[in-house]
Amino acid sequence: MRTPVKQLTTGALLSVPQEYDWSAHEYGKDWEYWEAVDCDECDKLLIVTSPGEDQHKYLDYESDCRGYVNSNGPMMNYYYPLPYEVRNPERAAKLIADLPLVVVHLMKDEVWALALTGGGMDFSWQICEAFTRLGYLPPIHFADIEDMSEPWTQRTRYILSACERSLAVVRDRSKRGVQRVRELRKRMKERHGERKARGGGG
Repeated sequence: MRTPVKQLTTGALLSVPQEYDWSAHEYGKDWEYWEAVDCDECDKLLIVTSPGEDQHKYLDYESDCRGYVNSNGPMMNYYYPLPYEVRNPERAAKLIADLPLVVVHLMKDEVWALALTGGGMDFSWQICEAFTRLGYLPPIHFADIEDMSEPWTQRTRYILSACERSLAVVRDRSKRGVQRVRELRKRMKERHGERKARGGGG
């Protein structure tokens, strides 16, 4: 169930990619992550919080499934900041389970973000979709989206609508900001003119 575009919040509009070398920082001390992965035996969606391969039954103690899940965690040396704390990272990870992203927490800086689990192509569509699934309009950094020959589906129409709204919100805010600056300039010129007039008449 997609959140209506008009109900998506604007908190992430100015989020931009941040460089971060995961291998140069200590997992579990500097950063942690949550990824939802399907068991290769029973297809149950499981939450993984550490890189490597785990057996289903050790992640879910109510199960005796002998299947495995595998996770590499964040792979590309960037993250995409989220504006607020993720109060339920497991739920957030499940919301983006079929996308090539994980939920990450940079513990020292108290930053919550998304990070890619792979590379080699432009994932702007997937990044925009992930933000919408978490309740945000896509960041305008990605909203000027590239034509990746995506199929014309409800999904792509939704993502494009969300991107268009992101850009429209920033455009409207910019217009209002320009108008406020112009009004301020006018008031300051008028005040300056009044002081000159009073000074000259003294």
